Amino acid sequence: KQDKRVICISYKEAGWKQPKHLIWNNGDDTKMLAEFQKIASKYEVLIGQNGDEFDIKVLNGMMWMRGLPAFKNIHSLDTLKMS
Repeated sequence: KQDKRVICISYKEAGWKQPKHLIWNNGDDTKMLAEFQKIASKYEVLIGQNGDEFDIKVLNGMMWMRGLPAFKNIHSLDTLKMS
C-alpha cells in the first residue's frame, strides 16, 4: 500500500499565454512540492477552482507528510465559491 502523492502541478500567471507545469520525479513528489511552495509564496493571491476545499488542503497535507512547511497566511480566490 502506498501513500497518496501529487503527480503534477500546473500554474499560470496573469498575462502568460501558456501555463507552466511541475512534474514528480518517478514517484517522489517532495522536490516538486518544495518548488511549488517557493513559486506560490511569491504571489499575494492564488486563484483556483475549488482551491480552498481541495487544492490548498491537499497540498498542505502532502507537504506536511514530506516534512516541508505548509502554506501560511495564504490568500485565495476560489472561483467555485464565486460561482
